[in-house]
Amino acid sequence: MPVGGAQGRPARKVDWRPHAKPSSPTRTAAITRRTAELAVDADGKILALAGQAPRPISAGYLSTFASSVPTYLYAPLLSGQYDIPAIYCEVDGVYTNTAPVDAYRGAGRPEATFVVERLIEVAARADRLRIRPKFRRQNFIKSLPHQTPVIMAYDAGDYEACLDKALELADYSGIAARKAESAKKRLEARPGLLRLHRGLRHCAERRR
Repeated sequence: MPVGGAQGRPARKVDWRPHAKPSSPTRTAAITRRTAELAVDADGKILALAGQAPRPISAGYLSTFASSVPTYLYAPLLSGQYDIPAIYCEVDGVYTNTAPVDAYRGAGRPEATFVVERLIEVAARADRLRIRPKFRRQNFIKSLPHQTPVIMAYDAGDYEACLDKALELADYSGIAARKAESAKKRLEARPGLLRLHRGLRHCAERRR
């Protein structure tokens, strides 16, 4: 750099956030409209899931993970903890003039979790299926190992126990009382459930 040459010693420039954000690799693809559908029978059993998402992947060059983030790191997680017999996912990679896409804080998995859990929540709140925790339990994977329709095979997991613990810690049975107390203060309280499924195979260590 000219500054370093003038001083006769090396110089280092460190970007601050407004400079780095427009040019550094990011997960910009997370901010993308996506459509998804969930098929459920009259008894509340999930039959199928389908999703489509246009995803920006680059601004002139492809990083190592640019094409993997919205595809391989996204679609295989669309089964979540649920026994979904059929899953279809279409991802359209789009070149844009935004910052390059790379693996950053989740890299596809948070987006997949949002899509699945939002669909589950909407289905559980439907008038004929007003059974929110029960709807999740009914559709949990119960037999392991389990092969999903989207590549991944699960070898372990106790999803009902996890849900039981979450409901206990959140005092789910006391929500009605807390909502009434909040209403007296002119506040609105609503319960929310979200479950994240993350595989560990690709980052496991083996020691002797």
